[in-house]
Amino acid sequence: MNDKILTMLLRLLEISFTQSDCPNISLSYNEDVDCIYIYIAKILQNYEKLYSVITGDFSKYNLVDKLERLGIKDIHVISKTNLELEILYTIKPTNALKITSATDSVLIPPLIVSNGIERWIVLTPDKNKLISALSADPNTEIKSVREICFEKFANIFKNISGIEDFLDTLKSFTPFQRNALIQAYNMKYYEWPRKCSLDELASINGISKNAYLKRLRNAEKKIIRKVVENFIILDSLKGDKSRSS
Repeated sequence: MNDKILTMLLRLLEISFTQSDCPNISLSYNEDVDCIYIYIAKILQNYEKLYSVITGDFSKYNLVDKLERLGIKDIHVISKTNLELEILYTIKPTNALKITSATDSVLIPPLIVSNGIERWIVLTPDKNKLISALSADPNTEIKSVREICFEKFANIFKNISGIEDFLDTLKSFTPFQRNALIQAYNMKYYEWPRKCSLDELASINGISKNAYLKRLRNAEKKIIRKVVENFIILDSLKGDKSRSS
């Protein structure tokens, strides 16, 4: 089935919204939680079982205790570091999820939650019916709706090897390098003018300025090297196209 026929039958939407009945939204307001990547494991009428990867800086508190206080049940920790928590857990289905199911729409994981905003990619047979139902729900406030071209979405999968390659680069970070980079970004070290200094960052971590700078530079070098490698690949592809034409 080609893109034109699919586009006539289905719509692929990116929807950003808030849900007052969602514990994950409440958790994402915490300043130490950067992002939650959610994969639905099972949906029943009375509950939904989720698999999530939560990223941030959790060295200051027990995130599992925070989850329990939000009413999240049956928490099973798969893996845990000070910067990432991988869990299975149970929550009550939100109205937005019930509406999505009732309109014969399908969620494409991961669902991403950050700064109190949840982003879904939804495949739906009736865009107007879905958006109208979500808008009418008092617990759901839509921030934006964007239709995604099937061809562009397919390109994501065509380039999946490049994405996996970049993820491998991120996995090569030591916990110290990753923490230094996230902390510097959150404290607006990379803004101009800078909102904090290397001395301040080093002092917070109880290490010397040179030691903190080494962690930061090593993390930056890994990212910059991968970006430059991709620039070289793109330039070579452009050269191939010009020669073939």
